[in-house]
Amino acid sequence: MWNFDNQMTGDVMHLISNKETEKLDSLKVLGNTFIASKDTIGTGYNQVKGLNLYGKFRDNKLYEVDVVKNTEVIYYMRNENQELIGINKSKSSSINMTLDGNQIDTITFIKQVEGEVYPEAELPENARKLRGFIWRGEERIKSKEDIFPPEENEYNEKMMEEKSRRCHGSSALGSETRNVRRSSNGRKERKEKRQLEYCVVRITLYQLPIPFYHNERRFP
Repeated sequence: MWNFDNQMTGDVMHLISNKETEKLDSLKVLGNTFIASKDTIGTGYNQVKGLNLYGKFRDNKLYEVDVVKNTEVIYYMRNENQELIGINKSKSSSINMTLDGNQIDTITFIKQVEGEVYPEAELPENARKLRGFIWRGEERIKSKEDIFPPEENEYNEKMMEEKSRRCHGSSALGSETRNVRRSSNGRKERKEKRQLEYCVVRITLYQLPIPFYHNERRFP
């Protein structure tokens, strides 16, 4: 799962929506929670690891996250000028994070905190990745076309073109005979009009995304 540029993985994920507002409400990741994102400037990766994750949404955007039990963090700290201050490598019982879009706004370490901020030169490359880290950026879905294999997208386009041709064919046939039927048979005109409207509605519905909602549940 991706939240902006943050890659989120785990054994089980529950994405819950609010039925009343029809907006995302909360996120629950159970087992082997791992969050990773590329450093804004350098070649490193910010990483958060723990057992479970509980997140809250506001206006369909993830704004607060709690990662609990045996949490580990590697975070590239930068100042307002985007200059690297150091690399924070820490452990704690749990952490709380607030998010501002793509950026981590605050990180709060809770209980049994161990670690320190290392100057870049003092932390070896092999110590800058937590165990279990796997970057899967090439698998990220960036558009609806990425959801299905290329051959299915091609088949879908052909089906849409075929439906469009059928509808235009019905419209052209109706245009050729409309003048003749107008005076002799009003019922046939109405039938023809309904046929054209039906075809247009079918295309419109075919293009609409199918909504997917989970049962509403909230997490403290």
